[in-house]
Parts: sequence; C-alpha cells; structure tokens
Amino acid sequence: MRSVDLCLILLQQLNSAGEVKISEVAREYGVSQSTVHRSLAMLVYRGFAVPTIAHTYLAGPALNTSTLTPRLGMQLSKIARPYLQLMTAATGETTHLTITRGRKTHFIDTVDGIKAVRVGSRKGQVVPAENNSGGLACLAELSSREQRELYKDWTLEDFKQLRRKLRRVRERGFSVNNQMAEKDVSAVGAALVNDMGDVLGAVTISMPSIRFSEMSALASETLRTYATELNLQLADFVHPTSPTTTPNQG
Repeated sequence: MRSVDLCLILLQQLNSAGEVKISEVAREYGVSQSTVHRSLAMLVYRGFAVPTIAHTYLAGPALNTSTLTPRLGMQLSKIARPYLQLMTAATGETTHLTITRGRKTHFIDTVDGIKAVRVGSRKGQVVPAENNSGGLACLAELSSREQRELYKDWTLEDFKQLRRKLRRVRERGFSVNNQMAEKDVSAVGAALVNDMGDVLGAVTISMPSIRFSEMSALASETLRTYATELNLQLADFVHPTSPTTTPNQG
C-alpha cells in the first residue's frame, strides 16, 4: 500500500470515528505498525491527528470542520458492533453502522459477510444521504420542515419525490436501497434513535442485488429485530450535540 493511500485511509477514519489505533489499522490493512506510525506522525505534524497517552490518535484541529462530533463514531460503534455481528451471523451478509449529518452519510463500522460473493467494507466512506439505506432511514426520522431545510436547493418536484420515498420508509419501519448508489448492491437500513428523539445513526444489511429478492424478507426481519434491541440499549445514549440544561444552584 502506498503511503499516500494509507494517509487518506487514516484521515477518513479520524474524520468518521474520531480515533484510530495503530495495531488495528495495521491488522486491517495488512501493513506494519511502523508504517502506520510514520503516516500518523506526518498527520500529527500537519495538525490532522493528536496522540494520546493511551497510544491512540484523535482527530486533530485541522479536522474540526468535520460534521461529526469527535469520538461519536467510536462511542456508538462500541455499542452497535455486537448487533452488527449478530445480523451478519443471521443472514451471512455484510452489515454497516452509519452516521448521517446533514446530507452526508458516514460509514463508521463494518462486519464483513461470510458468503463468497458479498458486499465489501465501506468503512470510512462518505456518501449522499438520499442514496443509501442508512441515510434514508435517518432522513425519514426528521420532520417535513427539517427535510425541506436540508434540501432547499432542490426543485419542488425533486423534493416531493424524496418525501414520497421517506414516507414509505416510515410506513415500513426500514429503508430499502436497491442499486440506488451502486450497481449490483442492495441494502435495507433502520434508524437508531434514543429516548430523547435524537437520530444517532443507522444499521444496514447489504448484499449483492442478485440475492436481494431471495434475501430481502430475512434481511428485513433480522434488521427490525436487532435494530429494536439496539435502540433499547441506546435509550439513554446522550448525543454529544444535544442541548443540555444546567440545574439551578441554591
């Protein structure tokens, strides 16, 4: 792997998860820890990463323009990953954790499917929210006013088409993406919402479109089951950007 490719991967992970570990990156991408360390040292020098005493690296000040709150992805992933693993075990397909901010969906974590032909990892990618199942599930949780504010530059007709799509998501309880963004890739997704009504992210199950007709029922039922359980776990999860109140003193 070329050093520039590794630096871009590290930037994507810092931007989405807010934190990286040298050993995990080395293992996932098949490079030495010293290679990862050298790339991170350059990112530290340029302000894109900050080392910690725990031997991890956090997103640096040069990434402060990210729409994601630092470490939100890491916090959510710790809770969601066991459910991704359960969904993959139940379906054999690839599962993802995503976070949508504005009109962008960030792929935070992936559990690869166990079938020979499967959808690969999208971890670190950022895509338009309206073109993927995780983004659609999150957009459907917003009010009509919030949706229109996000897409105020769209024509009224285009926005109406999106609204119809989002209403179907609300009615079903999950979203469907059948080759909307990628040819031969289909997915279903469900939003993650805490008890305060904050939309935290989404979990998705992705598969080659050739299997979608035979797998959609199982994937949808599996998704609904585990997304419901995960939302119970996230009931008290405090969104870092949620408004807080300070109790009166005295």
